[in-house]
Amino acid sequence: MTPTAMDSTGTNLFPNFITRDDCRRAAPPFETTIADPTYPTKTWADPNPPAPDANGNVFYYRLPVPGEAAELIPFPVPAKWAPLYNLPGRPQFPAYTPAATQAFISSPSSSVQEPMNPETLSTYAQAVELLAELSSQFGITGQIVEQTVPVPGGAGNGQYNYPPGEDRRVFVIQPAATANNPSPLPINVGLMLVEMYGQGIGAPGSWVVNGQGYAWSPAQINQSTANGTVPLPAKPVPPGETILQNMFGQAVYAKVSTQ
Repeated sequence: MTPTAMDSTGTNLFPNFITRDDCRRAAPPFETTIADPTYPTKTWADPNPPAPDANGNVFYYRLPVPGEAAELIPFPVPAKWAPLYNLPGRPQFPAYTPAATQAFISSPSSSVQEPMNPETLSTYAQAVELLAELSSQFGITGQIVEQTVPVPGGAGNGQYNYPPGEDRRVFVIQPAATANNPSPLPINVGLMLVEMYGQGIGAPGSWVVNGQGYAWSPAQINQSTANGTVPLPAKPVPPGETILQNMFGQAVYAKVSTQ
């Protein structure tokens, strides 16, 4: 067999992103995970990995390196890692910016409509999730309440007004009274979300108790991976092609002639 031309279609089975910036520039962007220091750098991800074997591994095939036979060589990847990247550097978490709102505060003593701060708004589902998280971490009990006026029980109070299609409201968590805190203050869910997502949606951290109630404490983000790099899976060798080394010592696919 005589090679006639190097295959220009490439050999990588999946896109290969060397840096997080490469991932961010991809469409759609793939860079979503925090670097794991216990696993080598992994620059590719399989969106639909095959079923793992009895040892929990998925097998792929890589190109040979100089000194190895000119054939695809199998290698294992833990099933957990098959669909994930593991890239050094800091992830870029999406910014949290509450959508603008046409909601306003009306007052019985004035015709002026005061715009509402969208940071104070949240959905009921977000309130339920936050209450569950605080309950799990601190054991607090309470109920979710929709505030309809700026100062509950205040004299000459205004009222919150929402346009059609606005599903957010001023939801608060009203903790149950305890012996140590017989008159707990309500917790505005929207403002808690703004604090929790201060470094971006998905940035790690946890709630802590301080003198003002609850505060979000960001966690340190690991930016390194273990030594080494997981090999790149290669495409199957197309019919009529073989594996050869180019002038740079890289294994490539080459079309062959049987003449």
